[in-house]
Amino acid sequence: MRYDYSIFNKLPLTDPPVGIKYEYFRPDYVKQLPLDVECSFCELLRRAQTEKEAFYFSAENKETCVGKGLLGMMPPGSGAFNGEMGPRLGVFGSTRANLRTGRMVPTIQPGAVNYVVFAPLDKMNFDPDVMVFSAPPEVGEMVMRSFSYDSGEPYQSKCTAVVGCAWTMIYPYLENRINFVLPALVHGMHGRELYPFNTMLIGVPFNCIGTMLKNLEEMKLHMSGHASRQAYLTELDEILTDLKMKNR
Repeated sequence: MRYDYSIFNKLPLTDPPVGIKYEYFRPDYVKQLPLDVECSFCELLRRAQTEKEAFYFSAENKETCVGKGLLGMMPPGSGAFNGEMGPRLGVFGSTRANLRTGRMVPTIQPGAVNYVVFAPLDKMNFDPDVMVFSAPPEVGEMVMRSFSYDSGEPYQSKCTAVVGCAWTMIYPYLENRINFVLPALVHGMHGRELYPFNTMLIGVPFNCIGTMLKNLEEMKLHMSGHASRQAYLTELDEILTDLKMKNR
């Protein structure tokens, strides 16, 4: 492992961050998800958090949604991809709207990934391709700031009304960009009741993790201006007054 990831334990997270690794060859460093378990792709992420276990998923495992199609483990020929599913669910008003969404959803090239490893932070014995954090906005702010702290990079949320799993776990991997998703806005995540409605899911590609770890060593987690409205206004006034004095 290139980094010591334990500093992520500083963050006041209720659920552990999950490391995800996309593998072509069968991983020998983690056990397979039991074959009798049936989960959607997004539920696999949640299972790693709630069960606090590491495992890998493959085409041999049962999957209850379109995850295998997103992962390139099977042809995307289900109703979710041919435009028929969305209108029946009430998510889209027409098959053309569904098809347009399907064209935008990030997917992995067929045959490139045969196994997907999930591990909560304390069980992670590999450098992840993507790390996913789940948190309410006040803690998600700390996660997002830990990357922009020394870069000034803007925050980004890119998602569609369905398959939020792809935007959380695949998009950061393919595009090398941090992305956050609100499960309450995504049909499947909402319907499966995976997270409280005030949750952010933040997908972080490996190339960004080193910056976050370094910044977490330096930055304050709880900023004084976030304690209350009055604390914010007082701090702002003190800074502006000081700047005026220095500008004389």
